[in-house]
Amino acid sequence: MKLKLVTIAVASTFAAPFATAATVFQDDKTTLNIGGRAEVRGNFSDANKTDKNGSSYSDASRVRLSVDGTQKMSEDVSFFGKYEFELTENEDGTKDDVAVNTRHLFAGVQSTYGNFYYGHQNNAVTYLTDWTDMAETYSGYINEYTVATADRAKNVLKYEMAFDNGLSVHVDGNFNSDSESAQSNGYGAVVAYALPMGVEVGIGYASSDETYGAGNKTDRSDAYMAAAKYTNDNGLWLAALYQGGSISKEGVKL
Repeated sequence: MKLKLVTIAVASTFAAPFATAATVFQDDKTTLNIGGRAEVRGNFSDANKTDKNGSSYSDASRVRLSVDGTQKMSEDVSFFGKYEFELTENEDGTKDDVAVNTRHLFAGVQSTYGNFYYGHQNNAVTYLTDWTDMAETYSGYINEYTVATADRAKNVLKYEMAFDNGLSVHVDGNFNSDSESAQSNGYGAVVAYALPMGVEVGIGYASSDETYGAGNKTDRSDAYMAAAKYTNDNGLWLAALYQGGSISKEGVKL
């Protein structure tokens, strides 16, 4: 379960973020946006201690840069693309000083019948897990154990549709996507409903065939979740998420 209150209880964190976004070009059919954020972050936790280093402090500073664009083809259809990467400082002296990590690299079609995207992007269930993934560090990791439930994955084909009555649907497929284990296939789906008083509820399910070891063993992992959130015009954000399921590698029940 990803709860901000749990994060506050187990770690002390400080952060000084700076974020900005700008539309650098726009006409009747084309829009180009550039954005980014710089965060000076650190945390103190016993989880940072190792056999070689007894310090509880870990630097978590990062810089993120993104560019996205929309090309309008008609009143009902537009093309959209986005690229975002993250820069962090390597602590390993044997590597380059800066590590570059691609967070998003995808493109697709936006229409009145829903949006289709393909590439390195959020999974369908990320729509729910983001509700409680709000802390600077030690937040939002419980869903990262399988490729279909991770925040982002490669080779994702996703469809999403938001209806006027508050209902939204998100469905995706993972095709030979990278995960912490190896190359994996999977799928996920979310149905959510937003009420007029600032309350939104949703349920989701994801399943994947995880490949382990030398790449010749494959077993299924799955996860189901239910979430609710409340927001208002004063900036109040309250959210809760429950996640259960199994990780086939160890036969672990979540």
